[in-house]
Amino acid sequence: MLYSEPWSIAGLACLVADWASLLEVFGVIDPSDSGKTLRKKIASSGGNYRLVENNYPIPHLGIEAILEEEEKEWVNYSGSLAEIPTGRPRTHRPLVLQGWVLFAYGIFLSGILTMVLIYRWSRILDYEKFMSGQGTRVRLFMLCVGIITRSLWEPIEKGMLPKSHTSSPTADHILVIEVRHLEVFRKLSRGHQSPEATILTDYPRDIPVVGELKALSRGDFYMAFVGFVGTLIEAFVVSIPGVPFEPSQTNQSFEVSTWLSVSVLTLVLFAVILVFFRRRSACMPRLPYSIATVVVYLYAARMLRNLVGLSMLSTKERNKKIAGMEQTYGFGWTTSVDGNIRVGVDEEELYDFYNYPS
Repeated sequence: MLYSEPWSIAGLACLVADWASLLEVFGVIDPSDSGKTLRKKIASSGGNYRLVENNYPIPHLGIEAILEEEEKEWVNYSGSLAEIPTGRPRTHRPLVLQGWVLFAYGIFLSGILTMVLIYRWSRILDYEKFMSGQGTRVRLFMLCVGIITRSLWEPIEKGMLPKSHTSSPTADHILVIEVRHLEVFRKLSRGHQSPEATILTDYPRDIPVVGELKALSRGDFYMAFVGFVGTLIEAFVVSIPGVPFEPSQTNQSFEVSTWLSVSVLTLVLFAVILVFFRRRSACMPRLPYSIATVVVYLYAARMLRNLVGLSMLSTKERNKKIAGMEQTYGFGWTTSVDGNIRVGVDEEELYDFYNYPS
């Protein structure tokens, strides 16, 4: 049973505040390990995971690793940063955020936009006659265009929870595949961030319109725009079938459908271009697209000492407690509670920010 949401960084951090219970799995992770290497190390541990209530050192609900007894080769990064391997591994991105997919999506949107513009403002009689004369078939085609546009945008904006490649739940389950989740880490990489703007933010669960207003109130115009585009796409699915004119349709409804469709297509195309370039600015060894990756970034962080027991509170009570600590947070190199230097999310001051070597 969970007492509060686990999807924000703070929510998951409260569940792993007893970091020693995960020592035998996450204590062997190299800060510069690629996502593929990380998955191999976790899979080779042969363990299972469970939520348990214990008294560490106060009543606490957390994630615990259950492993067979075997020797581990511990990783100890207690030296200088110059001695820490910081090579840039190949960045693994979900399919929907890979460059060629976003490029293809942009071409698709450009083609539909061009088709609508030519139909509305050109004087190509054969094309106009074809579009207006096919009736139901063209409208059905336009409806499919709207559904495809929405289906391709949703994984980018809202994310999804696909099935794991294993039959039982593990820490390697995909958490979210979306620009919203990455945005929190992008802010943290700049440092000096309030908990309300970062670790307490639950972008994936924001309600449409309400989420955009919350983002605007935080001054997060990028996420407000992304959410606004997602809301408009719902209207686009309804408006695009009204673009082919037919005798039973009023001229006013045709104009409204056309202008709305053109406006939404233009905004979505701009949003895809923005996502394409902005996704490249995240500076971290691994993108945080699985529970395991996020736990690695939280493992043994100093901030966890203040979060023990907060997993037993409601979301509202927990967030109030964390906000009341008046701490700022960042992403970078930090001296963790086990004395080692790791890269991850932690309270400030950090040892140093994380940058790829030149």
